[in-house]
Amino acid sequence: MFENVKEVWTGMLAEGGARQRLLDGHLLHLYYGADAVSKPIFFLITSQKPAIPELSRVVSVDRRERQDGSWIVALTLEGDLFADTFMGLCIELSRQSNRGSSPAEAMQHFIQTLEQWKEIFAKSGVRRLSQEQIRGLVGELSFALDTLGNHLGPLEMLNSWQGPFGTAQDFRLPGGELFEVKSVHSLSRWIRISSIDQLDPQNKAPLALVVIPVESCDPQMDKSTTLLELVARFRELIKSIDGAAAAFEQRLEVLGLDPLDEYYSSLHFFVSKPRFFGVVGDFPRLRRAFVPNAVDQVVYRLPLAALEGFLHEPDATGLWMPINESDDTHV
Repeated sequence: MFENVKEVWTGMLAEGGARQRLLDGHLLHLYYGADAVSKPIFFLITSQKPAIPELSRVVSVDRRERQDGSWIVALTLEGDLFADTFMGLCIELSRQSNRGSSPAEAMQHFIQTLEQWKEIFAKSGVRRLSQEQIRGLVGELSFALDTLGNHLGPLEMLNSWQGPFGTAQDFRLPGGELFEVKSVHSLSRWIRISSIDQLDPQNKAPLALVVIPVESCDPQMDKSTTLLELVARFRELIKSIDGAAAAFEQRLEVLGLDPLDEYYSSLHFFVSKPRFFGVVGDFPRLRRAFVPNAVDQVVYRLPLAALEGFLHEPDATGLWMPINESDDTHV
């Protein structure tokens, strides 16, 4: 089953473009090939939501639900230096998981092997932001620079970015307006809410949920950007303001971002325009007043389709300012 996989895979990568092929005869639905920007990719399609660990700085793990209710878990190699090693590891993962008498047993072996990978990669001692964290930070910085920057001065824009310090919302404007930014894939159907307070501010300040599609893309794509390019743009804006540079670097340090790590320059993204949802009235969310005091931590998901009635068009500068709940006019 595995004899010619590496040869076929190498040929698919050489041809370029998105090409995937099913690994025939395996207990699991495993595919190998290249993604839309010709990166080596290896993925599993399963009916059950799997628990997948983060692996390393060079292998990103993406888990998402498909429209038919099944789940896809994709391992993507970031960069070109380790393609041969990556293919070899994925073939070995296929061998190790093709054991047992059922797909359920094969799935157990698949997860166990990935956990072993995690231990091996952890020995490198290099800690970097995960793919999800990188995309989230790209969305926040893009929103600050390209949307809030049209309304606020550089220092106000920096001071409004409170998310790195653990606040429930990512941005708090001088007037008290709150913005919670969620970076999503363009085909995402859900968003993840990480706490009760995230959509239920204790001070009842006006709140907008900002959903921004952030997709990996080819470096040659028009208007593509990287995390470090956004960092450089922010630094340029605040370089002449006393104390601003130190405050910005403090935020990056709290987030765990090393701006000298060129790895972040290898990941390119296309950022689409933000969509604004007014968190008012009967917006679907958990409210602190209706959650038992004994419940300490809550994480939940919201379907984007259920939020359409709360969608607001931005003004000419690309921003929509949230309103007080008493001024609710979403319907």
